Amino acid sequence: MPEKADISRTLLLPFMSIILLVAVYMTANVLLPLKASGKGSKESEDVQERQHLSDDAGDGEVVEMNINFSEKCIVIDSGHGGADPGKVGVAGTNEKEINLAIAKKLQERLEDAQINVIMTRDTDNDLSVESDKSKKKADLERRCDIINSSGADMVISIHQNSYVTPKAEGAQVFYYKKSEESKRIAQIMQGILGEKLGTTRQIKSDVNYYILLHSKLPTIISECGFLSNPEEEQRLCTEEYQEKVADALYCGIIEYLMMNMK
Repeated sequence: MPEKADISRTLLLPFMSIILLVAVYMTANVLLPLKASGKGSKESEDVQERQHLSDDAGDGEVVEMNINFSEKCIVIDSGHGGADPGKVGVAGTNEKEINLAIAKKLQERLEDAQINVIMTRDTDNDLSVESDKSKKKADLERRCDIINSSGADMVISIHQNSYVTPKAEGAQVFYYKKSEESKRIAQIMQGILGEKLGTTRQIKSDVNYYILLHSKLPTIISECGFLSNPEEEQRLCTEEYQEKVADALYCGIIEYLMMNMK
């Protein structure tokens, strides 16, 4: 009997070893896929994200947009200047100063995008000379001379508004009613101003603005706000809001240029 027990133990030990090896193998195969599946899920999410970005390109590949605006030109007309203050706000703000401040900020953004910019004025001056009998008319005529000889893609004239009631507020875009292209720009710009500045005003055609009437190029006038509204006048005097207005005007111009490049 003792000999038979020894034989049984001798036969049992290898068998037990085999069972143990099988158990270890099965455990490893259960645990490893769990870890792998976790990693696989992360990779799957990454792939989905890349696919989503790829789908935005429309052809299954990630495409980096690289638009060349170097042949584009914009005229920025900063209204009034010099002896002509333009509208005067309830707190005494001169329109000409706000116009020029926004115009320069817009110029900087456009030039950063490699767009050529022509300014009708970049200092506190008008375009009349001492010998001009009608300085206002001479100023406007010379602005139009600059515009019409520029070969620009479009013109934006920057102004501020005023009204008899202090409640009037918001940016508004004007265009010459006989120019469909100017109307198109006005619609784009008013939409952007609505998105970025919260204005609910609509575009308006006009035949009285000298610049609109005598410009041979697509032209809009952007009245950026009402100096007759105390709160809006205060906002327009701040660097932060001027930057915000310039951003909106820039986005409107870029959208128009890109639509024309399609």
